[in-house]
Amino acid sequence: MNKFLSPDEKLEIATQALEDICNPLGALQREIKEGERLNGLAVQIIKDPYYLQSIAKKALEIITKRTVGQ
Repeated sequence: MNKFLSPDEKLEIATQALEDICNPLGALQREIKEGERLNGLAVQIIKDPYYLQSIAKKALEIITKRTVGQ
């Protein structure tokens, strides 16, 4: 079922993306499965500007789409 994103939902997505960019380690920890642990590669990933850019791009893609689930 598709629905339009409200301004509040868009703000929430944008805010979460900014928080993830400020705390990329926390973002990575939320993405891993329960019981898994981050290894030393995580430090390299969070320092990678392309990783941070991907967080912003993902949020923009969601926000700029007219509906959820398209």
